[in-house]
Amino acid sequence: MPSVPAGSAAPEGPTEPGPPAGPAAPARTAVVVVSYGSADLLERHLARTSSGTGATVVVVDNFSTHAERAAVTRVCERHGWHLVAREANDGFGAGVNAGAERARALGCDVLVLLNPDLAAAGAVVDALADAVREDPRALVAPAIDREDGTPWSRGGLLDVATGRTRTRGVAPERAEWLSGACLAVHLSLWDDVGGFDEDYFLYWEDVDLSWRVRGAGGHLVVRTDLTATHSVGGTQRTADPRRKSGTYYAENCRGRLLFAAKHLDPAGVRRWRVTAPGYARDVVLRGGRRQLLRSPAPLAAVLRGTLAGLSATRRAQRAGRPASGGAGRSATRHLLVAHPSPDVYGSDRQLLETVEAAVAAGWSVEVALPGPGPLVPLLRERGARVRRVRMPVLRKALLHPRRLPGFAVDSVTATLRLTRLLRRERPDVLYVNTITIPTWLVAARLAGVPRLCHVHEAEEHHRLVTAGLLAPLALADLVVANSAAARDVVASALPRVGGAVRVVHNGVPGPATEPAPAQHDRAEPWRLVVVGRLSPRKGIDVALDAVDALVLAGYDVTLDVCGTVFPGYEWYERELRDAATGRPRLIGRVQLLGYVHPTWPHLAAADVVLVPSRSEPFGNTAVEGMLARRPVVASRAQGLAEVVHDGRTGLLVAPGDATALAGAVRRLLDDAGLRQGLADAARTEALARFSTGRYAADVVRALEEVRAGMARG
Repeated sequence: MPSVPAGSAAPEGPTEPGPPAGPAAPARTAVVVVSYGSADLLERHLARTSSGTGATVVVVDNFSTHAERAAVTRVCERHGWHLVAREANDGFGAGVNAGAERARALGCDVLVLLNPDLAAAGAVVDALADAVREDPRALVAPAIDREDGTPWSRGGLLDVATGRTRTRGVAPERAEWLSGACLAVHLSLWDDVGGFDEDYFLYWEDVDLSWRVRGAGGHLVVRTDLTATHSVGGTQRTADPRRKSGTYYAENCRGRLLFAAKHLDPAGVRRWRVTAPGYARDVVLRGGRRQLLRSPAPLAAVLRGTLAGLSATRRAQRAGRPASGGAGRSATRHLLVAHPSPDVYGSDRQLLETVEAAVAAGWSVEVALPGPGPLVPLLRERGARVRRVRMPVLRKALLHPRRLPGFAVDSVTATLRLTRLLRRERPDVLYVNTITIPTWLVAARLAGVPRLCHVHEAEEHHRLVTAGLLAPLALADLVVANSAAARDVVASALPRVGGAVRVVHNGVPGPATEPAPAQHDRAEPWRLVVVGRLSPRKGIDVALDAVDALVLAGYDVTLDVCGTVFPGYEWYERELRDAATGRPRLIGRVQLLGYVHPTWPHLAAADVVLVPSRSEPFGNTAVEGMLARRPVVASRAQGLAEVVHDGRTGLLVAPGDATALAGAVRRLLDDAGLRQGLADAARTEALARFSTGRYAADVVRALEEVRAGMARG
């Protein structure tokens, strides 16, 4: 998945429905291969596979040596493959996940995962891809044979009582797990289960994935009419052809116990722990007895892996939750984040900064989301685990006498369910991101879990309605608001709570390179840009009216609008499009570009950035315009008045006033010195006031206070 969109809308709060999932991905297959010292295997096997299929090939190189990196790069360039060059070897699962995100960015909807030592005809790849397009809830594998033609895998069985797996003699229709050597999966199922669990370095991650697919309502399919050939051990070469690598011995033992810690009840974990020595013995003997006469290294490897696995189970039992982290990594502080949306807009992007700060400070972070979406891989990139949790989300459509009773019933059942989850997980802190998921605060209070709520909304309704919406904040140990405007809304409705709300302005990352001053070409129109959701609250219609007024006054201007509409607000988008194509002075001047990533090129190409919101708790897009070194004209609305200082770092106008907006733009277009002076001052101030480093320090301080019981109780 691409990195965070730089110019998406600010958080919407409870007054808007959630964002759309976007258009369906085109039917395009990606072959994803993870390489570690395997350039020769790629040339031998993958080259033949790719020549027989039209699939996009993504090679992920987990770094081994500089010479190997150069060799893999040459192979990819020779065959036109996409290379994901990772700076370290974080394991097979992490590599596949990185390849999957590159495939998604390339527009693929199906993944076919191949080991570099596996040979499959292009027709087999195409047939596997067709199978999962026909049945997107299926994880599909072919029959896999050894090079001598004997069966290697038709799926496997897992004996939960003993912790042993078996692949010999398994009827394909009874398979309980599929080998990661060759798998096909639709991205929709991949997102539902979260891809490979990166806590596994190598081995058992395919058993884990299969387990989670079945738990998510998916199913496993072995296509015995399709065959691939596995050069068994091709990626684990040793001097003795039978002897395995130290990684094989250690990670088989660790992975088995890690699986137990993640998926079994306490009694099951105890059984697998007791049988761990016997399992380690069997694993090491797969390399033969003679190897032990030459070196104690295999014994040391299985001992190291077993001890790491036992440590994982002990941590899980002490914490009362699944194990976290890889071998040698012990999470002492567990942060569970509840978030209402898997998309990537204002509060979603701020969550990424929160997660990155917490992980850097040594917290083990897990994020609960209501479903899959583009936010998931971005969270994983920052070191968080992601779990799918059903939760009622408060939207404007629910604030209706006919719908509120149903929401209330859902909230009661959700509170009971979430209370059980929190008692089981026992996080050190629950971080509730936005007020649109109030049941989490109630459940955390019942479960006795320390709780922090981050308010990104500044919506004002009838006082009783506002007080009702904000009432769960009284259950938080600490409330953080992204602006004084948001704090004041809380204080107005709940004076006792509002007096203790801490204001932490957002931290907004800037463009990767220093932006150059704007240079307007007199032969070209003046370019205006708006970045934000297509919502009446964002005032996009005001921007169109301002463009109309500017053209009437003789200014040659265009407007780019970067953003998408909420479901239920399609009528607003139609009105905007009708205006853009039906009003004579707007025809050919307004582009509704939809979801745009990255938005920095649009901001850099603009002469003026507009933020015409009618209400705005903070205004990330204003900060982004400032960081892009472009003059900003914004509404004097709530948090925007805190972000932009009128006449010093931008111009402020009355909300909803198109004439005033057009007038401010005219001032800028007529005065090059004013344009550049405001842009330069704005960038300097944005870097100082809204840095991600300052935000990270403030958030981590708040988390530590809540964990230590120092916040308001």
